[in-house]
Amino acid sequence: MGRKLKWYKLLLVKQKTASSNLALPAMTTKQLGNIGEAKTLAKLVSMNVPVYVSFGDNEKADLVADFNGKLNKLQVKTSEKFEDLLLV
Repeated sequence: MGRKLKWYKLLLVKQKTASSNLALPAMTTKQLGNIGEAKTLAKLVSMNVPVYVSFGDNEKADLVADFNGKLNKLQVKTSEKFEDLLLV
């Protein structure tokens, strides 16, 4: 299983939904962060990367991923706004 991953960034962009007359309540930053973590977890799992989830909100890492036998702490940052996108 020789994965050759050195550097990469996951870019998860909020998808726009079709306009409707339904008024949704504003999302809290906590909810937005949970969505970002869930999407990152799903993306890594779909790439067949082993991922471990921390317990609680005050940990040094949101997720821990195993790349080439080395555990890496991941801190997920999520935003609704973006400009000048760069994929690495």
